[in-house]
Amino acid sequence: GRLVYLNLAQTVSRNENPATLYSSIRNFDSLGHSINSTVVNQQLKQFTNNNSYNLSASYTEPAGRRHILDFNYGYNRSTGHSDKESFDFDSLSGKFDRPDSLTTNRFMNHCTVQSVSAGYNTTEGKYLFQLGLTVQLTQLDNLNLVSGSNLHQQSVNWYPRASFLWEVGKGKNLNLTYSGNTVTPSIDQL
Repeated sequence: GRLVYLNLAQTVSRNENPATLYSSIRNFDSLGHSINSTVVNQQLKQFTNNNSYNLSASYTEPAGRRHILDFNYGYNRSTGHSDKESFDFDSLSGKFDRPDSLTTNRFMNHCTVQSVSAGYNTTEGKYLFQLGLTVQLTQLDNLNLVSGSNLHQQSVNWYPRASFLWEVGKGKNLNLTYSGNTVTPSIDQL
């Protein structure tokens, strides 16, 4: 029943997302008469780079016959970088060569997530029970490279976990599980 498990992983991704936006916007007064009309005609390119490292360690300890304690630690560090350039259509040149500063951005994100959990597992005949608790600390640092603004966020979350497995009959099981976790936003979402 004693087990030590270590895992180290790295994830790297790079994306290039070209897009076109064409919007016709009309504004009306309270009587329904058209006040003005605006056309947004843009082309944009978004480049994103993501790099993350994940380390996890688990340990189980027998606590008597059919009883096991489990302990887990996880550490994840990710860095994302996004460059988005938007260009408006210029009717004089016939090209998308007018930079749009409102929708152009350059953004960096660093995220560190640490989690610690402990649990109790037991088997009684045709039943398997598990109860546990996870504590997760998340630190998120966002830097807008265009405006120079920096936003630091930190949160602590608690997640209970429980499962129940019942062997109803030969080859038939009923499994109920409850758990929770937090998923941090990706650089594309930010």
